[in-house]
Amino acid sequence: EEVARDARELGNKIEDTNKFLDASMDSTRNRLLSLDVVIQVTSGAFGFGALISAIFGMNLAVDQSMVVFTDHTEDDQPLTRVWGMTMFQWTLWVTIVLMVGIVAACWLWYVSSQKSRRYSQL
Repeated sequence: EEVARDARELGNKIEDTNKFLDASMDSTRNRLLSLDVVIQVTSGAFGFGALISAIFGMNLAVDQSMVVFTDHTEDDQPLTRVWGMTMFQWTLWVTIVLMVGIVAACWLWYVSSQKSRRYSQL
């Protein structure tokens, strides 16, 4: 009878250990999935920037696109200026700000979700 009781206790301990390992592996898998979401959103943001640059890059002549990087007079302005910047520069900066904003928002979401997980484990 004592051997049977010890065998049941050992079986219960093995079952509890198995449940703990399953929960631990589930938690690790969920963290990896949330990191995967952050990486996919980041690559999507860079894809968005590549799309915008491809659309505008195909419509610019080479001599006009190089004017942005060289000095020119007020009479020789191939691109429209708004507040001292050409529309090409506006498009460039707006695209960069949007890309960084998307990545930053996703990173903040990821960090805040990690903090809430740490506090829930206490």
